[in-house]
Amino acid sequence: MWRIILPFNFILFCCINVNAQQQWDRPMDLKNCSIDIKADLFIATTFIEMEFCNSNDRDIEGLYQFELKPGQVITSFQLSLNGKYRDGSIEERWKAANAYNSVVGKRIDPALLTMIYPEHYTLRIYPIPAKGCRKVTMTVQQLLNAENNNLVYSLPLNIGNTVDHFVLNIATDRKATPATKAGLIAEKLFAAENEKYALHWEATNISLKGPIAFSMALALPFALCTQSNQQQTFFALRFMPSLSGENPIHPKTATIFWDASASQSKRDINKEINFLKQFISYHRIPEMTIIPFNHKLLDTATFQTENSNWQQYLRDIDYDGATQLGLIDLAKLKSDIFFLFTDGNNTYGKSGPKTGSALITCVHTSPVANLESLRKIVGAGGGKVIDLNKVSMSSAVNSCSQAETWLMDITSASRKVLIEQTMPARQQTTLLINGSMPAGNDTLYFYYGNNSRVTHIERIPVRSTAGCTGSAIDRITMLGNFDRVIRHSSWSNLIDFGLREKIVTPNTAYIVLERVEDYIRYNIAPPKDLEPECEKMNYVKRDTRNERNKIDEVSEYDILNNVANAYNDRIKKWDVNERPVYVIPKDMDRGDKTPVTVDYSQMSLPLRGNTSEGFFGDVSGGVTGELSEVVVTGYSSKRRSMAGSIAVVTGAEVFSSATSIEQALQGRVAGLDISSSGVPGGASVVTIRGMASIGSSSEPLYVIDGIPVSGNVNDFVNVHDIESIIVLKDQSASAIYGSRAASGAIVITTKKGRTNYSNWYNNKAYRLKDMPDMEYLEELKAADRYEKIDVYEKLREEYGGDAGFYFDVAQHLFECGLKKKAFEILVNATEAANGSQAVIVAIAYTLENWKEFEEAINIYEQLVNDNPFNLNFYRDLAWAHYQAGHYQQAVDVLYAAISMNTAQENINMYAKAMMLGDMNAIIALHGSEIATGAIPSSIIKSLPVDIRLEIDCNKGNLSGISINEPDGQNCNYTNPVTKNGGTTLQGYYWGYNTPFEYQIKSAPAGKYKIKVNYYDYYSGSIPTFIRIRKIVNFGKQDQAIEVENVIMDNQYGEIEIAEITR
Repeated sequence: MWRIILPFNFILFCCINVNAQQQWDRPMDLKNCSIDIKADLFIATTFIEMEFCNSNDRDIEGLYQFELKPGQVITSFQLSLNGKYRDGSIEERWKAANAYNSVVGKRIDPALLTMIYPEHYTLRIYPIPAKGCRKVTMTVQQLLNAENNNLVYSLPLNIGNTVDHFVLNIATDRKATPATKAGLIAEKLFAAENEKYALHWEATNISLKGPIAFSMALALPFALCTQSNQQQTFFALRFMPSLSGENPIHPKTATIFWDASASQSKRDINKEINFLKQFISYHRIPEMTIIPFNHKLLDTATFQTENSNWQQYLRDIDYDGATQLGLIDLAKLKSDIFFLFTDGNNTYGKSGPKTGSALITCVHTSPVANLESLRKIVGAGGGKVIDLNKVSMSSAVNSCSQAETWLMDITSASRKVLIEQTMPARQQTTLLINGSMPAGNDTLYFYYGNNSRVTHIERIPVRSTAGCTGSAIDRITMLGNFDRVIRHSSWSNLIDFGLREKIVTPNTAYIVLERVEDYIRYNIAPPKDLEPECEKMNYVKRDTRNERNKIDEVSEYDILNNVANAYNDRIKKWDVNERPVYVIPKDMDRGDKTPVTVDYSQMSLPLRGNTSEGFFGDVSGGVTGELSEVVVTGYSSKRRSMAGSIAVVTGAEVFSSATSIEQALQGRVAGLDISSSGVPGGASVVTIRGMASIGSSSEPLYVIDGIPVSGNVNDFVNVHDIESIIVLKDQSASAIYGSRAASGAIVITTKKGRTNYSNWYNNKAYRLKDMPDMEYLEELKAADRYEKIDVYEKLREEYGGDAGFYFDVAQHLFECGLKKKAFEILVNATEAANGSQAVIVAIAYTLENWKEFEEAINIYEQLVNDNPFNLNFYRDLAWAHYQAGHYQQAVDVLYAAISMNTAQENINMYAKAMMLGDMNAIIALHGSEIATGAIPSSIIKSLPVDIRLEIDCNKGNLSGISINEPDGQNCNYTNPVTKNGGTTLQGYYWGYNTPFEYQIKSAPAGKYKIKVNYYDYYSGSIPTFIRIRKIVNFGKQDQAIEVENVIMDNQYGEIEIAEITR
């Protein structure tokens, strides 16, 4: 009998469980909808009332997902309870979600409105009764932006069901004439009503798919709105400047910076020279200076323009090396106009030229120019960004003969006006200014010009009587900053922003609860209608800001205490009987202590000697994922389990059956939307959901065999020639390819791109040194020493797009004694990889191997500047300093990183413990040469060992490393301690750049073999470098250090990559 009943009960339980699950997250039908829009000349406020219904025979949790446009902000929310609307309370998102999830299902009525990610929202209501309905309201506000003297409004609607009843009311300011745009109201007309324009529309059984969109044409020269109290007046001013946006220039001197890096050889040099020739002739400039540069300043040449010598000079330039725009310093030069001929892609060193307020114009003919970088370089000097591929020569010359006018500054007669906008600001046909001033009237003065010169002053009176009741001008600053804040703020600042402004952000949400007890239980601010009841119960919401701030305000003592705890784990493995270290508070409070600070942009390195002269002449100051299954991208190797960030499309049947790349991707990548462009014969439009950013293209960047391309990708490659496609959907795309990949990246590998692919698909372990060289390297090695450069130039025509080619050639030439040429070839790798950080790290590894530590230091300093919380780069910098003999700098860098608050101390304390071990070993060996007054003496304790191995990778996490000891024992992550005492310690808890560390205190004599399980099926343009730092007698007086690099192209299986002998 039990044999029958038990299975039946199990089946019954499963059925009940399935049915129970079906009531959650169920789409709701929108039955009735009412939208009221009020738009003045500054802000639009949209009030939406929606009634959602449940057609099922049981209660459900209703789910409604919707989108808004960038800049549209939800500022209020209500849920109908017992026939009355209750205001939502704005709370931390996880706190509101916890309260909602705790009460849902208890016949208690909660509602939760959250932002999933920018512009995407979710509304949950429970319960929606069977055959019943619930009502909600929300208010959306936005700053109206001007486009060609028109203020534009658009509210996206995409309702899945037919709506029974829809009402729309729009009221706009009478000072601007409205007109409907494409969408739901395209055929509707506005009518004049009293002091406004209005549109009323009521419909039944309607499909709400499409935007509600209209524009308002600005006619008056300016519009002023003020709101006053007894102390001050808030104002908003939208106006059309009275002067032209440009003014003519008449330069008599010109200085030209000419990008001579390797990638620039493909631009249209003749077209650029022709432009320069015509501009000089047009303005009769008698003399000009030309400064060619790549990763260094190559020359400074002055020419009389009456002859054509300068043209031949530019044509004869040898295009080679990387691009370092940070070399440019206009403050040291005098010229009426500066031209910069470059594509704007910085691939090495400092990226930002020192332009000051100089008039500089950027000119290019590159199809892959970095326009964001070029616009930043131009700045407020009045110059232009000229694409000679898109404008005629005469238009280009005329455009460069006009300097843009900028709004340089705003002052007032009282000098007490506070302006919210940052100056200088590019002048537009319509400007919006807001701020505050003392109660009363004042006068604003607007200063226009460029290049630090004021060319025009405009005066506008501001009178406090220019009232505008109902306008939300007090929210202009919040609305203007909203998109930037939600994308670029820390989690705690974003919470404070959302709570302060009472708006929905990724970290704050609106919640409505039914019972007052639940507001008290979950510490949520009650709505107005429950405040009297809460007062009777003596309930006051507890302020949790201090608790959040404590996370950000960790003291140096707390940080070091955590590091000491992690370091004590290392001490136990070194000697179980050894005394642990402690952070003594009194050591942190010594009055004579000088804090350690490291300014990496202006680091003083007295022990380094003259650092302005290096391999490259005067530079003016200047680990793969778990290797059993990886996806290799242009920057890193990541686990397949990270499917939310990376998607891979492979298989001959996929590409052979498709007629276009878009068709091959259709339906195979989550989050990838493909739609028709609407143009006959045009390419489809591809977007990656959630990746679009303000001011950037909504389409992803296409990369074919390592080369970014623009335009219709099907014009560059036949879909049948494709080996694989990788879709990057998170920040890794921007990290690899820069701002051009702000909307994601689609990385295509062709069958041709794998011509050097070698399959080592076997189950046998092998030694890397037994594997054959790449074909080009064999050819280079066969050449006579004096023929090698010519052979390199010939091979470069075929392999020049592969960064690994330059590493191989540079290493070979260095070993042959051709060191100077090796240095020049090495930096071409970063140009081939478009400045990839992985390649720059590999260059630094190579320089360390060559014992050229000063150049490695320059690179690591820049990496620390660009990645201030990446502790691995601090370690790299410190070790480069140490090997260069800069012991004080090495200790300073290590302690600055150890004591730094990374806001992830629970994760980083393991890496910091490793760095503490490095620092203590340096102090033990060179203590008499190092000032340690800033470091608590209680944490200084060296742990010397016979052998220490530190293994890093330029591409990310190393987890397949194993050390084979002389007696055959293996030390790895699965067997972290051997009988001989060998240990491996993970540096970063679950970190991305994870160094592998092995050490053994008393090492038996013999060979220690380093093996890696590696699976690299993709021969991309960025090689995988494994750096092995071998230290014998670590922390002892006879310590010896050797750095060895291994390039892991096209390897598969268990590979022996190096060894060390004791």
